[in-house]
Amino acid sequence: MQWHLFASRVRKAGLRPVRRNPTHWQIQGGIFLVNFYPGGRKGPTLYVAGSVSGKRLQGDDDAQLRQVIAAASTPPRREKRDSRSKDSQKRRRHKQRLMGRDPHCYWCRIELTLEEEKVSDTVRYATLDHKVPLGAGGLEHSNNYVLACEPCNLARGDRTGAPPTEPREPARETS
Repeated sequence: MQWHLFASRVRKAGLRPVRRNPTHWQIQGGIFLVNFYPGGRKGPTLYVAGSVSGKRLQGDDDAQLRQVIAAASTPPRREKRDSRSKDSQKRRRHKQRLMGRDPHCYWCRIELTLEEEKVSDTVRYATLDHKVPLGAGGLEHSNNYVLACEPCNLARGDRTGAPPTEPREPARETS
């Protein structure tokens, strides 16, 4: 592959190629940072930041270039896991830790509780939500967890950003 053509095609895709050394390119400016090793021992290999293993690239130079640009521009698809229990001890510990910091929904700011019998019009049951959804490339990591009320969590689904409903202030008691 001619490297000046590689760099110009990556730039045309709106990304920034940075040549770290003769065998290492870094593709910046996309959703993910991508490290590309065109002359790796196992053949051309692609590493997406945050991933553990590399992806060996197949095909001719154009096919490899398309794979590099796609890796930098689109989040990886994750399989849904059925084995994750909603009430697992690990999830409960995350909820308790987050409740100690701020017992309000991250999205609508209504007060939350961990006890289902205390739910009312002004207090909702706390669910664990991902700031960046797994389906949008978010990680299953404690830094990606927030507390959300069930309506906000369900309304948001696997979309990024706030739920489609307008954020509202929790109801205040008037005396």
